[in-house]
Amino acid sequence: MENNFDVVLIAEVIPTLLQYLPITFEILVFSILFGMMLGIVLAIPKLLHIPILKQIITFYISFIRGTPILVQLFLVFYGIPALLKLIHIDVTRMDSMYFVIITYTFSNAAAF
Repeated sequence: MENNFDVVLIAEVIPTLLQYLPITFEILVFSILFGMMLGIVLAIPKLLHIPILKQIITFYISFIRGTPILVQLFLVFYGIPALLKLIHIDVTRMDSMYFVIITYTFSNAAAF
């Protein structure tokens, strides 16, 4: 049972991967822009030393930085629709791309 690196397989897969490169860039651009904006909003209470907000934001940053992105994706993908269903807003038919951008936005905001 040999596990060799198969260059031929990589060459076959690259065209398929290149098809999805624009989607990857779309996720990247939107999540960085929104994450930067949210990160600035989160930084203001910490810089102004507002006690309660500073603690909440510190907890948020610690939680986001400490959990894997896949766990965050599950929390956003299943958690946001469940919470919004409580106030009678149905987002279950929304494109999953939005949930990916939201997840990466939260993650990028904690990194700024």
